[in-house]
Amino acid sequence: MRVLVVLFALMLVVLPAAAQEDTRPRLLRVLSAAPDTTAIRNANVIATFVDYQATLALRGIQSPPISDLSGEGELPTPLSMALAFGPEVITRTFPYAAEMSGVLGFDFFDIGQAAEIGTAPANALILTGSFNAQAVIDAHLARGYTQEDGESGIVLCGTGGCEGGASINLANRNGANPFGGSMGKSEPLIVNSRRILNAQFLPLLNRMSEAAQGRIPSLADAKDVQAVAYILSYRTYVSAVILVSPAAVSIVDATASSGRFSNFMGRLKKLPPLPPYSLIAISNSADAEYEYGDLLLIYPTLDSASRAYESIMSRLDVVESVTVQGRTVEQRLNEVGEFMPPQVVTDEKTNFSALQLTVRSPLSNAEPADFSRAFRYFYQMLTERDTVLIIPTE
Repeated sequence: MRVLVVLFALMLVVLPAAAQEDTRPRLLRVLSAAPDTTAIRNANVIATFVDYQATLALRGIQSPPISDLSGEGELPTPLSMALAFGPEVITRTFPYAAEMSGVLGFDFFDIGQAAEIGTAPANALILTGSFNAQAVIDAHLARGYTQEDGESGIVLCGTGGCEGGASINLANRNGANPFGGSMGKSEPLIVNSRRILNAQFLPLLNRMSEAAQGRIPSLADAKDVQAVAYILSYRTYVSAVILVSPAAVSIVDATASSGRFSNFMGRLKKLPPLPPYSLIAISNSADAEYEYGDLLLIYPTLDSASRAYESIMSRLDVVESVTVQGRTVEQRLNEVGEFMPPQVVTDEKTNFSALQLTVRSPLSNAEPADFSRAFRYFYQMLTERDTVLIIPTE
């Protein structure tokens, strides 16, 4: 078993607020419009972030004309992966990419980054990029929307009014519209040239506007989210990040046969305890040589992260996967790439620390099926509740 602990600090320059707004990692810039509320924190998936620009730049792919991506044309593999792990509403609209501009006033490649926060129905969408705000306004006015000035941009409301965004009208279904179009909804949104905010419920949209203005705390203001962003920022490309509530791993798949679940928990109680963490993050990133899948457990102190290291190291080669019987978690991680020695990383800006599990793959000989493979495995660990490795026991 590996016995190495790596401790290092990420040195950060404290900048004036105006400059910091432009230099923060993109994850924080996007989530600055995500209110840090109890409802959002209690969602299993707090936020799903994808950077479409970084995903294409990683492979040196230029944004192809929308006409090349309509119909049955094959998508560049990195883009298809970004769509698979980005906000589901964007993924659903992509087959209608050629129609988006006429319906919305912008097309897919005007979106630089996207994030979905919370859980339906109280979920919301944040798009950042370069938008022709007037074109977006005109396209919505042509579909019966109304407009009014707002503090964060122009507020656009459907025919049912700003509070009628949850009303379903199947006769009005439009697959090219991510703002409720799949169910014929006319959800409200706030538009400016850099950002589009959307939620079907007006109170949530208003709170997003307040967060964007700095009037209420946003996820980007939270130290645990900041720690994720800054710890990952030393990688050249950060393509996707999923922020997960610790509550999402409190229940492992208890349907495992022959009492394996109880056996797992009995074994864990004999090992060094794992302290509870405030946040889980899984990410896909890359530098010039490797693509990385990371799982981060975020702690408020170095001491708790160091104790988490001791616990995880004791579990890796003895805890079996719930979904693949007879294979330890460490063996499974080495099957999807090169499993690196776990390490404890401290972010000096927040003084929060992370236990970081990393799997990397060389970019030079990567096959299309290998793209985001480690990231997909970490994501499946969560969705399939194969999470015995990271269940807190302290």
